[in-house]
This record gives sequence, structure tokens and C-alpha cells, in this order.
Amino acid sequence: MNSNGRIFTLTVVQSPARARMCGFGDRDRRPMDPPPILKLSVTNRDGTEVDVRQLNVSFYIAVADIYDVDRRTARTLVSNPSILPQPEDISSSKYLGVIMDSDLSVITQSNSASSTTRNLTGSTVSSGSLLFNTENELGIYFIFPDISVRAEGTFTLKFSFTQLPFQMNPTFDVLATAFSEPFVSYSAKKFPGMTKSTNLSKCFASQGIKIPIRKEKRASARSRVEEHAGDGSSPKVLNISSRFVANDGQDSSGSEDDEDELQSS
Repeated sequence: MNSNGRIFTLTVVQSPARARMCGFGDRDRRPMDPPPILKLSVTNRDGTEVDVRQLNVSFYIAVADIYDVDRRTARTLVSNPSILPQPEDISSSKYLGVIMDSDLSVITQSNSASSTTRNLTGSTVSSGSLLFNTENELGIYFIFPDISVRAEGTFTLKFSFTQLPFQMNPTFDVLATAFSEPFVSYSAKKFPGMTKSTNLSKCFASQGIKIPIRKEKRASARSRVEEHAGDGSSPKVLNISSRFVANDGQDSSGSEDDEDELQSS
């Protein structure tokens, strides 16, 4: 609740299902699939909804962070294999308190270890946008089309909503939080591939939001034949003689009977 007595509720309307772990370079991006989308609802103390068209959503921001599936353990940092300390340095006081998992270690706490970097990378902050959803309803949404995960594993995202102060105030109050459903971050070899773009992603992309939309492949001739075979119909197939180039460089074609057949058909 803010100083005006308004109550904010943050809801994850589209959770990521999978991600391909990215590298440690600044330009390596592997967006989550599908991109996370949040909706913000604003009500008065008496429970009545506030007309979102009366709100200045440019001051609304949401911040993403990454957590374990228990929603209690932050997985903010990950060890960078290229700058890992030597085994004899692990026991030094500099690395005491570091708890690491399996191969590509996700660090739950660290005493400023220089071998760590952020696990969640990309645009982890999103500003509010007034958009129409697939039901043609106007609402306040936050879209995260460019966030990536560096570690392999199963995680959840925690989103925190805050309102930028109108005055020069360095403090920000968290007014609402929400968690996504668990998702899996795969290595390059295990990644099963991207899924089809959702209707909500397409809807927001049509309104100018920069969301990567996958182009649907056109059905091949073979798949169309198989589709007709499945419904009991038999598509008309022309018996066209293949054209080929003879050894002497002249173009040779099928018989005149075949050409008459094509013209008559």
C-alpha cells in the first residue's frame, strides 16, 4: 500500500517454462521461453478498482531476481569457471561461507568472492505499460523479453514492484511481490528447443512491445499429403516428368504426352 492508500497486487500471467543457459560474455543472450509477463492490479481501500488510465505508469517499475524453487533461497550469484580460484585457495578465509552446488556452482552466499557474477543477466528491470490483453481488456503490464540465466538447474523468478518517488528520495518501498512458476535452465546439449510464441506475446508484440516472435513454418507438400491421407481424401497429384540437363548442355524435358496431360488438366 502506498501513501495514497492504494493497494497493489502483482500477478505473473505468463511464466517462463524453459531457458537455455547463456555464457559469461556480456553480449551472450538466451531469452527465457516464453518471456515473463506480469500484471499489476490497483485498488482503493474499499476494494474498488482504480481506473488504470488515470495512473502515471511511467513511474511504475518491476525488478526480477532468481530464486530456488523453495522461494526462500536466492540464487543471485554463480561462479565463473574462467576465474575460479585454485583448490588451495578455496579454504582461505576469503572464500569461507561460500556454498556451491555440483558442476556449475550456484552460490547462495558469498563474502565478496571475486570469482562470482550475477546468475540472472540482461534487462532485469521493466517499466509499466498500458496494454490490451487477448480479451481486449486494458491493464498495466511488465514484460521481460531479455533476461537470461547463466546456470543450469531449476529455478523460479521473484518480481518486486516499486514506484519511483516523485521527489529526490533515495529510498524505494517494495509495494508488491510475486513468484513465477518453476522453470528449467538447460545446457546447450540438453536444451529441447524453443516453443511456439504464445497468444499473449503476439498480442503485446502487435502493440509495439519488443517481444521475439517465432515464425510458424509453412506445411510442406509431404505433410499436406499426409494430412489428406489422414482424413480419407486423396489430393490430386500430377505426374510431371522431371527435367534434367543432358551431358551436351541441352535442356531435355519429358515427353509431349506429359505436356498434353498438364494442359488438359
